[in-house]
Amino acid sequence: MTQQTPRYSMDSSEFSGKRILVTGGTKGAGEAMVRRLAAGGAVIATTARSGLPEGLATDVFVQADLSTPEGASKVPRPY
Repeated sequence: MTQQTPRYSMDSSEFSGKRILVTGGTKGAGEAMVRRLAAGGAVIATTARSGLPEGLATDVFVQADLSTPEGASKVPRPY
């Protein structure tokens, strides 16, 4: 996936100082949320059943199925 210039205005420090957990953050709407929140300065943790796609950078990535207790236990705290 290639980076595109956003078609909206945004403040690059809008989410500065915020830690955000996005589940299902490697495809579709989840991936778009990760990209937008990171562009706004947030510290991003994301989880997904699939691997992290090329070109998507997060501060924390956990490959896990959160629909299971074992998968949910892999998410580091305090997220």
